[in-house]
Amino acid sequence: MCSSDLAPLRVDMLPEQGHMWDARCSNRAVLISEDGLAVRRSPYVSNWCSARGAKRLCVNRRYFAVQITGESPYMYVGVAYEGASTSDAYNSQTVVWRKGTGDLYLHGVKINKPRNAANSLTNSLDGTPDTSGFRSGDLVGVLVDTVAGKVAFFCNGVLQRWVSGLQTSSAILPFVSIGAPDIAASFVEGLYEPQTPRDFTSRTLALPDKTNMLTNPASRKK
Repeated sequence: MCSSDLAPLRVDMLPEQGHMWDARCSNRAVLISEDGLAVRRSPYVSNWCSARGAKRLCVNRRYFAVQITGESPYMYVGVAYEGASTSDAYNSQTVVWRKGTGDLYLHGVKINKPRNAANSLTNSLDGTPDTSGFRSGDLVGVLVDTVAGKVAFFCNGVLQRWVSGLQTSSAILPFVSIGAPDIAASFVEGLYEPQTPRDFTSRTLALPDKTNMLTNPASRKK
């Protein structure tokens, strides 16, 4: 059978992940586990402190998820630009979603929920009303569209909030800020991306087209 008779080979693969918290670029008051996956605040400080991920988010690695433990509401999860302060709950260099209240902040500015639910930023994929944010035991997912400059927040796989205005010219990193010692955020690996939100760039379109490389042996590098 010649190569022209073969159907294009498309392999369903997990998105590139390998996330860890970066102790070198995080606040000194955060405590990071030995495997680099979990982060919490030291009980000996009273101020907000934050941690940044070690790997940049891009078209190949645009999603991460963290498991939340602890009852205090003093936590924000999202993304930060390289060089952002690690001594604030949020600032002009972050895009974050708050535990408990569900407040969303873009570059330090609170994004209000639209009154019209039909056009709301808080619509979930199945049409259910927006929740009041994430809680202990929830899996919080963050999807970054580095092509369109958008960020989406998921709770247990369901879309909750999204916002545009992300500065794609800057390096974008996972971010969590913690204001109490009893809460923690732990990276969870081996997960598929949730369904791409409407008006976001699909993963297939964002990635380089490798179909020809898979179906045409002559196109492969020797």
